[in-house]
Amino acid sequence: MSERVRDFSGECITVRGASEGVLDGADLTLPLGELNCFSGRCGSGARAMAVDVIAAESRRRFSQSLTGSERLSAGSVARVAAEEITGLPPAVLFRSASRGDLSVGEYLAVDDLLAQLFCVLADIHCPQCRGACHSYSVDQAVTEMTRRAEGEGVLVIGPMDLQGNATVEATLSELQRAGYRRIRRAGRVTRLEEVSAVAEEVGESGESLYIVVDRVVVKAGGEGRLAEAIRSARAIGRGRSLVVTASGEGEEVWLNHQLTCTQCGADYPHLSREDFTIRGGGGKEPSPAASATLSGTTFGELTQMTLDEVCRYSAALDRSGELGGRRVPDQSAALIQALQHHLAAASTLLVGHIPPSRSMRDLSDGERMRVVVAAYLTRGLVGVLYVIPSPLSALDAEARTAVLKALESLVEAGNTVILIDNDDGVMEACDTVVHFADGKAA
Repeated sequence: MSERVRDFSGECITVRGASEGVLDGADLTLPLGELNCFSGRCGSGARAMAVDVIAAESRRRFSQSLTGSERLSAGSVARVAAEEITGLPPAVLFRSASRGDLSVGEYLAVDDLLAQLFCVLADIHCPQCRGACHSYSVDQAVTEMTRRAEGEGVLVIGPMDLQGNATVEATLSELQRAGYRRIRRAGRVTRLEEVSAVAEEVGESGESLYIVVDRVVVKAGGEGRLAEAIRSARAIGRGRSLVVTASGEGEEVWLNHQLTCTQCGADYPHLSREDFTIRGGGGKEPSPAASATLSGTTFGELTQMTLDEVCRYSAALDRSGELGGRRVPDQSAALIQALQHHLAAASTLLVGHIPPSRSMRDLSDGERMRVVVAAYLTRGLVGVLYVIPSPLSALDAEARTAVLKALESLVEAGNTVILIDNDDGVMEACDTVVHFADGKAA
């Protein structure tokens, strides 16, 4: 084996007088930081020691750290029938039964990482007209206008919808008192000196009010004034801000805080990870998440690929370093690397042929075991005891070798593993083998 991260010299689990199940006052001293195997016939006590004593006692000790209400929801754990147990680290018990209706992608956290990438990098399209959707922070809005209209004068406008029973005239009077002097209607700027006349025109049309917040020349050194105008416009427009180039005669550019279609102007809430996951969709309103693409591929299409295909897709993202001419942010690059790490673990455990959308309950026992071990590899836990009661000898030779190598990696990372198996090849691969017979460790 490779050099191990943590030195467990002298550290061990000690069990004295265990009488749980078929055990008959069994004693055990088991070294930590090793790949261990319990062997013995059915009813010998090997499984009882691993599952009903060691794993159960670890769970009981964890439950003792919970509050009363948390303990009730987690379920009570009875005291283990043993005189003394010392040196016991936190334990994870592998269970062969599937966990609810989780998909493989959810279990491996692949879906979550992909969803985070889509939230940051995806090209978003309007579900109504298929136009491009964008959202802008204030700094991004300033950068966008500098790119579009540097050296030009622009009007910064806050769109206002009348609320409740407020009249147009009362609203315009309030705007005047707040220091605003102009509105923009039908492509032209109107001053507010004659509130009654303007109110009559606007009231008849039933249109929104477009309040001119400021006229700004976009230039180096003037970013602060432009940013402040956009903030004020968004305060009026509830996150919406309109900038018109050529001093109000040119292109209209919506630079909203919320996700907004550049063609039809429809706006949507910011997308979250839940919008992309299997359980997160299903809202009554159409969501742009369904048509969002990352490097030309939708989230749904990715989950129908195999894990190996998703791995190659993510590798292409990582090599390019940019998407659609945009540099991939450092945060997103870290997400891509994490995704590749999770997918590489799946490939190592020979489950790369499975699509992320497949349910864990639809896997064979061998596939499910390898998916669970792949998940263990990616969690980065140290000082944990993994108890795996399902015999590796039930796997074919290639899969058994892959799982043993993965478990060795967990040990090298600073963990301990207990297997239950009678296979000579499995026992030979382990550091320590404990034989059980007649309810005791031989």
